[in-house]
Amino acid sequence: MMRFSHLVLLLVLFRIGLLAYFVFTEGKYLYPDSPMYLELAENLVKHHVFSMSRFEPFLPHVFRTPGYPGFLAFFKFLGLQNPYFIVLVQEFIYAATIIIFYFLSQGLFDRNIIRGGLIFLLLEPGGLAYPKLLLSEVLFFPTLVISVLLIGQYLRKNRLRYLVVAGLVMGIGALIRPGMMYLPLVLAITMILFNIRNLKRWLDAAVLILIFVLVISPWLTRNYHCFGKIFMSGIQGYTLANYHVPMVWELFKGMPQEQSQAIIQSKVNVEKQKLEQVSGPLSAADIFLLQQKIAVNELAKTPLAYGAAWLFGMLKTMNGPNIIELYDIFGVNPDRARLFQIISEQGWTGIFYYLINTDFLFLLNSILTVLMTGFALLGAFNILKSKDAFLWVMMLSNFYFIVSAGPMGEARFRFPVGLYWFIQAYLGWRFFITVVNHWRQTLFLKAETVK
Repeated sequence: MMRFSHLVLLLVLFRIGLLAYFVFTEGKYLYPDSPMYLELAENLVKHHVFSMSRFEPFLPHVFRTPGYPGFLAFFKFLGLQNPYFIVLVQEFIYAATIIIFYFLSQGLFDRNIIRGGLIFLLLEPGGLAYPKLLLSEVLFFPTLVISVLLIGQYLRKNRLRYLVVAGLVMGIGALIRPGMMYLPLVLAITMILFNIRNLKRWLDAAVLILIFVLVISPWLTRNYHCFGKIFMSGIQGYTLANYHVPMVWELFKGMPQEQSQAIIQSKVNVEKQKLEQVSGPLSAADIFLLQQKIAVNELAKTPLAYGAAWLFGMLKTMNGPNIIELYDIFGVNPDRARLFQIISEQGWTGIFYYLINTDFLFLLNSILTVLMTGFALLGAFNILKSKDAFLWVMMLSNFYFIVSAGPMGEARFRFPVGLYWFIQAYLGWRFFITVVNHWRQTLFLKAETVK
């Protein structure tokens, strides 16, 4: 029987071989967002400004946060601009995250869960794909994994230093992806509720929030200086207007997304002109806030439709197969049958057509992902009954990012919490086995009684 260490070594060699093949075959390292990150990095190095402008005046940028562009700019500053070198560094970062998980998870999970987590990290398609893309996920992933583990160590050992470092890491995570912005508050409240009468727990939770705010405060200060308001990112307003509203209108009005986006943009432009006639030109932050206001007003007209679209997006996030990104970076484009499209055309009998015609690895990844979702939801039920604050922290981190994906839902939004989603599913599987064994024992006892 193969030892666990031998299996890990085999998977490490597989990852190294895959990376070498990616480099030598000049695999695709660009994602649709990558050019924006590269442009920001270029301006940081050449003009010392955080701007998307190609020529003067360099208008301050507030859509992306500075974490990943700053990472790329560091290599540009050193003259190391070869994207495959950056990919190599990103692979090392991912490997370092695996090692940190192994050591920081001691005392939080049993040996089987830790070993399962290691195998998952080494083999999961998203973990094979995203480090090879010039995309913020590869930096955001370790900040989320490490910060949750640090909070777990604090809850187990009651040592404030773990919480201080967690606040620092989460602050860095928010500067990489602003979606982290409200997670520290959610987790701080969770920690307090599990020990609400303990004044020290309140003070420690306040320290977590304080450290987090201190880390992101230079960015907030910069934005206040540039735009006259404390502002993290314009991504929320942009997403609501350009994706949430169009997706709701497409699902429930049959309106193409391009047409919906044009209508929303027209409304934004009209309102923008009215405001500028009164108070002068709007800043980038003001425009994003205007987009957000108009989008929220439109979505408020159809709350049930918006809720249904959001639920559909969550299902896509939980069940989206990451192997799509893995295929794309290698330029592999198999003829993948789309389940929902086939069902809409052929009815539920189209499932058989889907099973026969879809790519095997894509189908296998899809099945495993759906099974993992089922067991993760069962694991959530088990965790809700428990009194383990750390498991609650892990579970809420999972659902925080799955829910916040909204109607746009896709596997990319699940990737940062993929490890903890797997562990939650593992706990669900254990709960399932326990229930089945209890059921079997009950039937056996009844049969013995009848005899």
